Amino acid sequence: MTLHLRTSAMALAGMLLLAACAAPAGTPPPDASIAAVSVSQPLTLTSSGKQRIYRLHVPANASGELPLVLALHGGGGNSATMVSVSHWVETADVEGFIVAFPEGVGRMANRATWNAGGCCAYAMTSGSEDIAFIGDLIDHLSAQYPVDPGRVYMAGLSNGGMLTNRAGALLSDKLTAIGTVVAGMFEDQPVPEAPIPVIAINALHDDVVPYGGGMSPVSLVARSQNAPFLPASESAARWAGWNGCGETPSRSQTGTIVTTRYQGCEADVVFVTLEEGGHGWPGGPTRRQGALPASDAVDATDLLWDFFSRHPAPAAQ
Repeated sequence: MTLHLRTSAMALAGMLLLAACAAPAGTPPPDASIAAVSVSQPLTLTSSGKQRIYRLHVPANASGELPLVLALHGGGGNSATMVSVSHWVETADVEGFIVAFPEGVGRMANRATWNAGGCCAYAMTSGSEDIAFIGDLIDHLSAQYPVDPGRVYMAGLSNGGMLTNRAGALLSDKLTAIGTVVAGMFEDQPVPEAPIPVIAINALHDDVVPYGGGMSPVSLVARSQNAPFLPASESAARWAGWNGCGETPSRSQTGTIVTTRYQGCEADVVFVTLEEGGHGWPGGPTRRQGALPASDAVDATDLLWDFFSRHPAPAAQ
């Protein structure tokens, strides 16, 4: 906000008082420099009566209202593995945003899953309140840092992407846009209360979350499910329907990357099909021995951030 020099001292004092009352306790003013936070150490937050883990990276020399990205690991991983398979930390340093890496729950340390309805494993069978955790984490970080409420994004890998689909519907009042990578959706997917921009990246030859839907061909994953995946194209089409897309989608191809953009939408829906590569974070390392490596034709972190940065909430434009 720009103040004219003729603004009276009394009016200015009143405005500053109102601004101080509106800001969450402990939040630095938007123009203050923010202390950097290293992603190397796990942090904890109590949510639904349980201690939950997350990692946080705040870029050095950050100031002003900042976007927030929540990046969720896949099933059997943890917050540290999500840091290593992506380059969200490096991108946050360059682009100037906060990135948090929430962690799921599991019977064994460092092997966590998310409760995404139809999957996966301990988080699903124990009824882990992961949506509540994500909402609480957003509120907690927004109270501690000058998070721009019009630029809060969530991205998830595999099982983390499954939860991201649900969060996009159930937390549409807190999230600005979502992105999923080699993830699936289930028939019990909640219907969003409001349109939200969505980008989904799926691999045609995914041997864990099948592109054509159904139960996973990997027995360990199939045993962790209680419902089949919807086909990837059906998941995208459902988001298009919920977002009010009424026109025939456009389709373009660059090499092995096929991009479907839905038209006439209240909120954009982009569906990316990778014709090479398998289950994993495109542009990141392969973590399953003997698995078809993830595609290196595109970098998922760059693609997601490009989409997010183009989709602030209308009030932030």
